[in-house]
Amino acid sequence: MSVRLTLLGLGLATLAACDSSGRGASAPTEAPPSPRAVEVPSAVAAEPAPVADATVAAPQVAPQAYPADAVERARRANSGRACQELVYKKGCAETRTGRVKVRLSLAATGKVETVEIVDNGVRRDPDVVEKCLKTKLPEWSFDPPDGAVPTVELELVFADKC
Repeated sequence: MSVRLTLLGLGLATLAACDSSGRGASAPTEAPPSPRAVEVPSAVAAEPAPVADATVAAPQVAPQAYPADAVERARRANSGRACQELVYKKGCAETRTGRVKVRLSLAATGKVETVEIVDNGVRRDPDVVEKCLKTKLPEWSFDPPDGAVPTVELELVFADKC
């Protein structure tokens, strides 16, 4: 009996099986097959790796700040709605003085949409002043932002003249 082994498509010599006496059976042996030539594909020029979307976005233009002169016009036009009447408590005997920094968000029409108290430095009854500002500042009107950042920061000064 003979067994032929093939490894990776290459032939190997025939192996002789042993008969019952332990001697090799007489089987014709084949000469080992001649080595086969292996074809190696020629190098193929690699295609360049795909590039992510190469569209160049237009440069972003930072929006301009809301104009200071428009803030001043609004301040003058709305001065009666700035809670300044709260400075005096019991005449000049007690006063609510200090500075309050507010941030206002404007609608496209210039109307105040939100009021945020950034810093309340009023020394007496700061919560009373804050409540008043949150009620009256939404009544202010500004010029429409027209492409400017629709956020304005104001510092309101509460000072007495006694």
